[in-house]
Amino acid sequence: MTRIDESQIIDREAEIEVFNSMLRCETPRRVLVVSDKSGMGKSDVLRKLRYLCEFTHNIPVALIDLRVFQSRPDVFKLVLELQEALRSGGAAFPAFDALNSARAFQDTNYFLEQMRSVRALVDARGAHVDGQARVAGVMFNVEHAGNVQLPPWNEQAEIEAQSLCREAFLVDLLEYASERPVVLLFDTIDIDGGEELRRWLFLELISRRLLRDWQHHRLIVVLAGQQVAEMLKARLRPKESGCIEPIATLSRWELHHVREFLTVHGFRDLSDEDVKTIHEMLGRGKTLSCALIVAQAFTAEVHA
Repeated sequence: MTRIDESQIIDREAEIEVFNSMLRCETPRRVLVVSDKSGMGKSDVLRKLRYLCEFTHNIPVALIDLRVFQSRPDVFKLVLELQEALRSGGAAFPAFDALNSARAFQDTNYFLEQMRSVRALVDARGAHVDGQARVAGVMFNVEHAGNVQLPPWNEQAEIEAQSLCREAFLVDLLEYASERPVVLLFDTIDIDGGEELRRWLFLELISRRLLRDWQHHRLIVVLAGQQVAEMLKARLRPKESGCIEPIATLSRWELHHVREFLTVHGFRDLSDEDVKTIHEMLGRGKTLSCALIVAQAFTAEVHA
């Protein structure tokens, strides 16, 4: 089924109003949670919010569907996609760029030199990188890296380099968001096999960065999924609950919203009675996909 253009997604007034108010960052609320059963339009909500960020507010935004990572969960690849999307919107990542470029060369000495240049910004696993760095399982004095025999780049060096790059990304992200809004949109949080990604999102990004120092940045995170509200609640401390803006059920559609939705999907000739029937179905909890199937059946009857 062809997805409609995000500019034509209708009846998201409730979500849009809440989102726009969050962008002002006048309250502690920094995480918008969109949870509902499958087929009720969560992905369209995120696409609409991305459209607003790009074309209305002109702020950096990244939309990531975690289903892309379902077969191979990879936090570093997720960070790369976030950074690329945000950079295309104007965000800057100087510490990350320096370290990641050095990592790409697979040059231990070059990486250590680059790490020294950004060490004041990078908080590696909770400890500031001062005069030393652990690369390839060996401790080196960064200030005198030229005086030691450096090992060749290997698997352990790559692991350590990716870890530092992830930390640099988070530092750069919050530094940029300290002066202007930045939005991260995550779809399908509750994918099977996504525990590693969820752990990074909930613990490293949301709990340790976003919520711990919310007063000093304008970063907004939106999470969508069927069970995401329960997942997040189970991982938050009581004092952090005030930073969450839940939308437990998507806004209920009126008759004219149903008519508009069917129209943008090509069903322009349905009778008022047909539209009313579909509206009642949605009110009973049927999905939008089901509504389109019924609309197709009504159209087939008319042309039979």
